[in-house]
Amino acid sequence: MNLLKKRTNLLFAAVMLLTGYASSTHALYLIPTRCEHDNLNLAQAIGRNQWLKKCDPLAYRAYFPTGSEVYKPYGAGYLLYPTYAKVNESNEKGQILYERTEWKAPTVAPANQEDPSCQIPDQIEPIGLCLGPYKGE
Repeated sequence: MNLLKKRTNLLFAAVMLLTGYASSTHALYLIPTRCEHDNLNLAQAIGRNQWLKKCDPLAYRAYFPTGSEVYKPYGAGYLLYPTYAKVNESNEKGQILYERTEWKAPTVAPANQEDPSCQIPDQIEPIGLCLGPYKGE
């Protein structure tokens, strides 16, 4: 998948979140399935977002355009964090197909973008945001 397609997928995810589509029952139902292999506690989710902000600031801005990493469906706040997988092409319904991998994005922010932890293996792409731990109101 080329860089432009990658950025388009990130932008699409951000638009879904901002327009409220991601808050629909259907979309929230999909999040646990997509994220069950990458379930993080609060400290790890904060670290994942700091890693994303440092390693791929463009992706960070696409996922969190307002700077807020918290989703508040009913006043309570849940931290959102990105998850990754090996992405295959879309099927005939336009759904993105992916395979889980052993690689998981780090949960600690590096000193800079040149840090080896910022290197994402080939064919691994962000596949969406996970509804993370309760963060409070």
